[in-house]
Amino acid sequence: MPLNIQAEIANVRKYYETDERQQGFNLLLLGEYGSGKTPILLSARKPIWIDSFDPKGTVGLKKWIDRGEVIVDTRYEDDDPYSPTAFGQWEKNFKSRYREKEDFFGSIGTYCIDSSTTFTSAAMNFKMAEANRAGLTPSRNKDYNPAKIVMQNYIRKCLNLPCDFILTGHLKCIDRLLSVDKQTGIERRDIKYRYDAIGQAANFIPLMFSEIYVVRSRETSSGIKPELVTSAAGEYIARSKLTSDGLLKDIEEPDLKEILKKVGLPASDKPLLNKSS
Repeated sequence: MPLNIQAEIANVRKYYETDERQQGFNLLLLGEYGSGKTPILLSARKPIWIDSFDPKGTVGLKKWIDRGEVIVDTRYEDDDPYSPTAFGQWEKNFKSRYREKEDFFGSIGTYCIDSSTTFTSAAMNFKMAEANRAGLTPSRNKDYNPAKIVMQNYIRKCLNLPCDFILTGHLKCIDRLLSVDKQTGIERRDIKYRYDAIGQAANFIPLMFSEIYVVRSRETSSGIKPELVTSAAGEYIARSKLTSDGLLKDIEEPDLKEILKKVGLPASDKPLLNKSS
């Protein structure tokens, strides 16, 4: 029986219109240490669930935690590379929550892993321990590849959750001396900021995200203010598919819900979770 192209187009359009993943917002949020990623994260849809791998990385969130706007799981912050447990514990918890993803993650406005820099390190250490190689120098085939596969698989799951997903990460500064003027002594330098993650993760994780924003600071008359770079600009790596229709500027104010409103994605908070639940 020949395929009815009009019926097939109608089916595909219907699937697209009802596919909740097309209404989701997934972001790789990058910045230097202390650049202000956490305040920007607080502008995401609430309630915000944070699985924290950064030691004391969420220590300033008590006010929002007390109000029920933010839930932080800090069990993964302290990890011993010679006897790593953080990633294994996170994997067990995530699998349990993912089995009930419509109820669990469907009740969350934004799910966040903070940060990918320490998350990737925890995954590598855990996979090395499973292979009885804890504390050794990582090998590409024995360690990097198995860790890469498990990280890719879990990030893919996170990208398809029924809530927004934010993966934070740190930037490292690469400062290269190009030349020195012999008469004036003035140096010409090439300064770039690149994603700081272990091994191949620095390459494959950005490829999984359409939205990569960089937090940078600018000096104003009222003090230092953070801003979001949404497209490649000089020394920074950033990109956004949402800028293609002109709805977003190359530099945006640090308010994620306002960005969602601009591009027509769901921007409302969900009901706060009962602390006793």
